[in-house]
Amino acid sequence: MDLFELVSPDGEDIDLRALPTAPAEKSPASPFLSAPSLSLQAACSFGSMDFSCYAGEGFSIWFSRYAIDRAARVIGRTGLPVLELSCMYEHSFSIDWKDVARGRLPVKQVELFYAPHVENLAQFDGKRQYLTLDVHFEPAMLEPYAADFPLLGRFLEKVHRKEHGKLFDIPQVASPRINAVLTSILRYSFTDQLAPRYYDAQVNILLILLLE
Repeated sequence: MDLFELVSPDGEDIDLRALPTAPAEKSPASPFLSAPSLSLQAACSFGSMDFSCYAGEGFSIWFSRYAIDRAARVIGRTGLPVLELSCMYEHSFSIDWKDVARGRLPVKQVELFYAPHVENLAQFDGKRQYLTLDVHFEPAMLEPYAADFPLLGRFLEKVHRKEHGKLFDIPQVASPRINAVLTSILRYSFTDQLAPRYYDAQVNILLILLLE
């Protein structure tokens, strides 16, 4: 299996391909992060899906846009472990993430999930665009915060045991400060050379605001 794969349980066409180069210009309407390490695009019989990833030290940021013409279901899967801060940024769709989460996640809900592998069924309504912003972490990046945030320490114990889990017992909606950080990540407009320091700073601020 590659990094991840997308499959239609209903026999729809999904052609996922890596883009050879990142878009040259960044605009508010762009479906890609600035200075991405990887950009992927899926042409589908029900619309299109765009994914971009910035890979930093101990984390990676994933921005996804789903432009859906008609109702559809898509299974996303990977055999790799995923430690993910997840946010439905614009509109929400239903998921059935095996052993982790199920249902329609509210817009701007933030949660830290862990799964030793992923099998997630997403169900989209038609004639809508969806945006999601996720940050994937290496456990080592989170461990320095565990002493100050016991809830995170208990969560990381599950991660080390390779048990499915999530950080919070009740849904958490992004505070105005968290929302501002998420938006600043999506709207980064400085040079590619500054991107590593900028994204690293924003991700660490995001972690602290999530845990406080």
